[in-house]
Order: sequence, then structure tokens, then C-alpha cells
Amino acid sequence: MGASGCGKTSLMNVLSGRATSMGGHVVTANISVNGKVVSPSELGPKVAYVMQEDSLTATATPREAFDFSARLRLPPSVTAAERTQMVNEMISILHLEKCADTMIGNELIKGISGGEKKVCPLGPQTHVHTLTHTSSLVLTPRIGHAHVKPA
Repeated sequence: MGASGCGKTSLMNVLSGRATSMGGHVVTANISVNGKVVSPSELGPKVAYVMQEDSLTATATPREAFDFSARLRLPPSVTAAERTQMVNEMISILHLEKCADTMIGNELIKGISGGEKKVCPLGPQTHVHTLTHTSSLVLTPRIGHAHVKPA
């Protein structure tokens, strides 16, 4: 999409509604989707954006990380059983069954493989995507690609 430092992450932050100001400057934009003008606040809930920075706790397992995210992001009406089912589905979709209960790890803590670690950030975004019928899932180059069905 562009060279390092050209603003790809800034663009994704604006499109997902995560950035309203940057470096003391107010962000303004004219965004249209399929010819219809939309505001970042309208577009944000329809776009799930997986950031390139690792945001997973090294001592958590993928199952724990997904459950923690689900507890924070899903509405209170979702029961513990439903949440557990969603977490298990994401583990299966991302092919993490063999490492679901192994610590994620880091440079100092032995954990799951690098490839498994790369797909872990997709779990929380993917189950929220499924529940909220988000129409797009945007991945950064470092993570790669995934197949997510549109709503």
C-alpha cells in the first residue's frame, strides 16, 4: 500500500474512527463508501481493524486473551456459555486448537509459535465482527491475510 512512514496506519486509524486528533491537530475527512458520504463515526462500527502492534499479554493463553476481550467488548446480554462458545469457535476458525491453552509468550517466556502469535490478534476482532455483522476486517501487512465472510 505504501512505503514505511507514508501514513498507512494514520489512514486506518481515521477510517476506523480511532483517531480524531493527531499531534495536536484535529483530523477532518471527507469519506465516501460506494458513493455515499459517511462520517468516521458511522464507518467505525462497520470496520474491524487489527493493529500491527502486539497487544497480547505474554502470560495469557489464546483462550484467556479471547475471553478477556469478549468480556470487555460484548454486550452484557451475552451469557458466559455464549461467550465460551464464541471463544471456542474463534480458536477453531484460526486453527489454534493445539495451542489454545499454552501461554502466548514473548522474548523471555517460551510460548506459542510465531505463526500462531501472528493470528492471535484476529480472534477478538473476528468474534466481534461476527456478532456485530461488521462488513470489513482490515489487517495490517505484518499479520497477513485472513478469510472473513462479510455480513
